Amino acid sequence: MTTARIALVLIFGMAVGGCSGVVTANNRELLRAQTLMVSGQPRDALAALDASKRDDLCAKLDRALYKSALGDVTGGNAEYDRAITEIRGYENRATVSATETTRGAGSLLINDKLLEYQGQGFEKVLVHAMKARNYLLLGDSEAARVEIRNANMRQDQERKRHQDVIDAANKEGKKQQIDMGKLSNDVDARFADSSAILRRLDNVYQNPFATYLSGIVYELNGETGDAFIDYKKANQMVPGAQVVANDLARLAATLHRKDEVVGVKLPKVDAKTPAGNTLVILDNGFAPQKVEIKFPIPIPNNVLFAAVPITRPVPTALGDAEIVGPDGRVLGRTEMLVDVEGMAVRDLHDQYPAIIVRQTIRAVAKGVGEEAARRSAANQSAAAGLAVELTNITINAVTEQADLRGWYALPRSIHVARVTLPNDAKEVTLRMLDNYGGVLSQITAPVVASGPTMKIVAVRWIDGRTLFAAPAAAQGKAVASTER
Repeated sequence: MTTARIALVLIFGMAVGGCSGVVTANNRELLRAQTLMVSGQPRDALAALDASKRDDLCAKLDRALYKSALGDVTGGNAEYDRAITEIRGYENRATVSATETTRGAGSLLINDKLLEYQGQGFEKVLVHAMKARNYLLLGDSEAARVEIRNANMRQDQERKRHQDVIDAANKEGKKQQIDMGKLSNDVDARFADSSAILRRLDNVYQNPFATYLSGIVYELNGETGDAFIDYKKANQMVPGAQVVANDLARLAATLHRKDEVVGVKLPKVDAKTPAGNTLVILDNGFAPQKVEIKFPIPIPNNVLFAAVPITRPVPTALGDAEIVGPDGRVLGRTEMLVDVEGMAVRDLHDQYPAIIVRQTIRAVAKGVGEEAARRSAANQSAAAGLAVELTNITINAVTEQADLRGWYALPRSIHVARVTLPNDAKEVTLRMLDNYGGVLSQITAPVVASGPTMKIVAVRWIDGRTLFAAPAAAQGKAVASTER
């Protein structure tokens, strides 16, 4: 193909590159539900994700979180159960493959959207952590313990699975004669706008919230030795988090294990220091959305288009929250334990080599068939050959679409505090702060008795509105504070 013809094909292809319609959007309902949540219509958001309309893994996970945020924690856990069953079903028959051909040959010829969405590794850890939190809200610490053990196992499994996928992508890339070093640089360039987020963490499978919650659950069940171990692990993950350091220092003194935390900066406490009786959990905003970017890939005698996802942060004004006691004193302030935004960006960044390898394999496979069709038409006339070229480019540009699925309902971050409230407290005041410490609003949140020694306050902040993840009977008049 001459340079002029390549240029013509490239220009034409770029003109149709933004077309859609052959394959439907795979995040439309997820974004619709999110928009309704932001606009203060949570019931309509759930209706947009009704199982009769959409019941894939993404919908199950989003429904689980939305139901939980609205106080239907039992319904939320039922959705989590269905999601876990689906995930395990995929895993029981899956084989790690950079090309994913074991999950459907159609994806090799059309796009990644034909692959079943199996959930990202960090999402699978959070499924069990969120389910454990719901059980604590229901006062079932034993069931929470089971889910925490699952979350801990998941962290180890997904770390290994993550590395297996990277290794498989590198192996397949070399087989396809892809310069993986250059590819890595190209990936970093595409994530240049997110470089500050990427620097926030380098391991998406270490989940400090799940690990800290594990310590609390073990302690509630009288397993203080196991609780100490998890507090120690969580402190290593987020060494600056005072909420974790306090519990680690307390158990180190109680269990006479201070020698195991020598050199660790901890507050000075003694064995008689009581544990805070109230755990405050704040879910802040929304995790990043995925959007599509599309770019041409010139190959011999043709130009094909690659479509890949990229993350787009969802802004939130909230920084943290102060917990205010009945006498007006500030009892504590939440601290971020999980940077979900960082996890989502880092996870996609790490997946990019495998995504690009699949794109390259797909481009080559499409190119072979399309070149044969072009030559056959060109034997009839030059005009017929060019027409087939342009038709092939059009089909490729339209059908090559990025996989934008994910757990859209996840918060941007999870924040935690542990304070002591009066034993008969039914509600507590939260002062919502921006990133500079300014007061955005002050709300009254319900306090849920999780057991004889623990209370829970679970709040979701969405663009100035507050939802309470508490059984409806416990919410009472606090629901009125959901207004802007």
